[in-house]
This record gives sequence, structure tokens and C-alpha cells, in this order.
Amino acid sequence: MHRVKIVIIGSLLIVLATLISSSTKIHKIESLRKKSSLTMFHGTVAVDSCIRLTAEGNDCNASAAEDTRPLTQLLKSDRLSIELHARETNASNTDYPRTIAAKLATNESSSPGFRLFSDEYVDKPDRTCRDFPAGNFTRRRNRPSGSASPPVSLHRLVKGEGWSTANDTSKAAVCRYTLSTLHFPHFMQQIVRCWSFWQRRLPQPSVLLVPSTLDSMKRRQENFLQGMLEALTNALNVSIVSNHTDPSVEIADGVAAYAFARLEDAVVLRNAVISYFAPQAAALLQKEKDEKDTGARPLRIGILNRRGGRRILNEKDLQGVLQRHTDVTVADFEKASFADQVSFYAMQDIVISSHGAQVTGVLFMPTCAGLLELFPQGYCLPQFFGSLALYSGLEYGYIYLSDGKSDHETKEAKRTLKGRIHARKLDLCPPVGKVVDAVEQLIEARRQCLRQTI
Repeated sequence: MHRVKIVIIGSLLIVLATLISSSTKIHKIESLRKKSSLTMFHGTVAVDSCIRLTAEGNDCNASAAEDTRPLTQLLKSDRLSIELHARETNASNTDYPRTIAAKLATNESSSPGFRLFSDEYVDKPDRTCRDFPAGNFTRRRNRPSGSASPPVSLHRLVKGEGWSTANDTSKAAVCRYTLSTLHFPHFMQQIVRCWSFWQRRLPQPSVLLVPSTLDSMKRRQENFLQGMLEALTNALNVSIVSNHTDPSVEIADGVAAYAFARLEDAVVLRNAVISYFAPQAAALLQKEKDEKDTGARPLRIGILNRRGGRRILNEKDLQGVLQRHTDVTVADFEKASFADQVSFYAMQDIVISSHGAQVTGVLFMPTCAGLLELFPQGYCLPQFFGSLALYSGLEYGYIYLSDGKSDHETKEAKRTLKGRIHARKLDLCPPVGKVVDAVEQLIEARRQCLRQTI
């Protein structure tokens, strides 16, 4: 009899402890919701309106949540955790209000992520980026509107005696390479201008004159450079020579880091290179064009990382959030062939990448696609690849990962060689929430662009 009493008392104590624990958890949730105006999520639908009912042991309305189990039952689940997530932002930016959300974390694949064109999304707090500044997103909208009105006069892109043979079909259209560097991003700065010149001079033969560095250029071990030389020769019908007797033009300074004279020049170059190096991608893009893609199909988003300086440290966090709602490809070009690089860019609607040479291939992205470029503190150059994106018919935006002014901090870093090297080597940890918002804006810009293009 005495043992029975002990068992009964022990059982009552266990039940009482369970009730106190559940009540404490429920009280914490209610307290958090009242103090911070929290929205509770479970599955993929907000269940804020069901919090009080489920705390009392009643089921939520099925239309309000996917998981209709009582909250008291959820609280007993080992998989449940309550976390706070402060949406990353610059506190001084009143247009980007700081919000807080609570997360009911589960292992289901339908766990909350970002929602296209909605401010309601939840993701795990990014502990990797805790000590990094939030930064700010900037979108540039001065994309050339089309080929009907040239964005830049060709005479502002190239200059020289080569203009004198414009009406002489017996002469070649010769464009002289004038840079001492052979690094492929700078090589392409001249090629895009030369390409617009060659397009205006058809049917005259197109010639790239490389007086003193042609042998070094052909020996340089850069897959992009070697691939582009092959593209010029075999896909674009350009002769590459070290000397030529016909008058030539050379690149004029100014305008932008990269510039085509007309948007259609970029399209012709892009299509020719993709067809030659990535025929499967070319076929798919043509099919989507024939079907009049308006941005309604599933998106393809690429995260392009680096192995040296300016690595994206939270690449997996970004991928984990984005791939819940669309196709995400993660890549780096450390050993990628030129064909692989062309194929990657041709198949992406949005590319997220830190500033670096790997971004040169954005000119192979489809018209209206978007580039989100990431910059570390003290090294912000959106006018470089930003101009290549805009003059290639893309949408462009960037995040400068600092709370300071980009122009001032970049200028200060450039004052010394040590400062410049330090800024260029900084790794990046962009806030997931900030990236999601930027991607949403680029997706909407892409949709609007596609509607205007079709």
C-alpha cells in the first residue's frame, strides 16, 4: 500500500512538472508575441491567429496552418525550437525597418524560407555573419532601353584612322589592342568596344590587331582568355594578327568601363558564343524565347563563389534559403573551362557573386537576367562589371558590406598599397535577409523587362 502511494505521488509530480514546463513555454511565446508583434510560422503558412487557441489545447483552423496539431503537442516535440531572428539591416536606414520573427523549426522540407514579393520570410539566424556589417543594397536602373536608340555613339568608343576606310569594302575593319595587361577582364573591356566597331563595318573583314603581346596572349594560362580567343576566331569570324597594313582604330577613353554601342551588339556576340560553346543551353534559351518567357517559369539562380580573397563565407546559408523555392546552382570557376563558364551564365536568371574576374562572363546571361554583386568594405567598384551588365541588357544591383559610405571608404583604402591589398582580400558574409530582398527586387525587374522585350 505504501509503495502504491509513492507511485501515485510520483506520477502526480511528473504530470505537474510537465504542465508547469508547457505553461512556461506557452507563456514565453505569448510574451514574445505581445512585446515584439511576432508572427509565428510553422510549415509554410503563418499561424499567428492560432497561437492562443492551440495554447489552450484546441486545433487551429486547417486553412490557417498546414500542421494542425495543438501547440501543446508541438511543444513536447523534440524537434521544436524557438529562436529569434532580427532581420539584418542598417539601423539608421528608416526605409528598411528592423523586424523580429519567431521560428518553429522543423525538419520538414517545407520549413519557412523567403517568399517572393513578400516581406514575410523567416530563416535561421546566421551565426557565421554575426560580426559582419549588414551593408546596403543599391540597384542601378540606367540599363539601355533597346537598340532603337543607341546608348553610346560609336565614335566615343573607338578612335583613329580606321574610320577613313568605312566605305571601302576592300579594306578590313582593324581594331588595335592597346593595353599592356592581358588579364581577361581588361581584355574584354577592349573587345566589347571593338565588337561594336566590327558590327558597324560589316561586311568588311573584322581584324583584331595585337602588335606586341599576341604570343604572350596565346601562352597565357587563363581559360577565359583562351576560350575567348577561340570564340573570336571560330564563332565571331575575327582574325587576330600581330601586324596589318590597313588603318586601324583603337579604344577611346571614357564613357564606361565596358560599353557596347548598341544593345543588339551584345545580343549578337552572346548568341554566337553560346551557340558555339554551349549548344544545349542555346537550344533551351531559344525554346524559352519562342514560348515568350515572361518570368512565370521556375527561376534559375546561380551563386558564384571564389576560392581566394572575397569568398562568400555563408554560401550554404544562402543556398539553403533560396533553393526552398527555386533551382539554385553553386559554382566556382577555379578550374572551370571556358565552355563551362559560358554554360553556367547562359542558364542563370539571377547570379549572386562577389566582385572579381569571374563576373566577366555576365555578358553571356540572357537579356533581362540579373546580377547581384557583393563588395567588401573599402573595395566598391559597381561601375566596372555593373557597366558590363547594363550594356549587355541585364538588370544590376550590388550590396556594399559596410555601414559606411562606399566612395569614401574605397578612396581611403586606395591611399596605400597595404590598404588596397587588405580590402581586396576581405571575405564576405552578406546577411541572408538582405540578399533575399535584393534578389526579389531583381526578379521583379526581370519580369518587367521581359514584358517590355516580348
